[in-house]
Amino acid sequence: MKRNILVATLKEWGLPSGDDTVGAILIEDEIVETGRWNELHTLVFRAPDDDKFYRVPYNQGLTEYQDYRAWDAEDYVVNTDGTVTATEVTPKEITVVQYVPVED
Repeated sequence: MKRNILVATLKEWGLPSGDDTVGAILIEDEIVETGRWNELHTLVFRAPDDDKFYRVPYNQGLTEYQDYRAWDAEDYVVNTDGTVTATEVTPKEITVVQYVPVED
């Protein structure tokens, strides 16, 4: 399921910093792509209005000269109507196999 959430609402909920005293509960903030000037993140949070989990993208500038913050007007993940498209997600336990050194 997709849901368009106003940028102003995401910021009111304390995102992307994850201040859960304001509204949304931050679950995960993952860097998915790094460029020379910015990073693309995906953010998973629990929305306070419907208690569902959502994933949204945002960009963050990498240098002190990049005045580029999450969901600014120039952020390409922001839709023309001032919303960000969120994908509803659900927690799912996944087993991962890792190879570790054999103890002597």
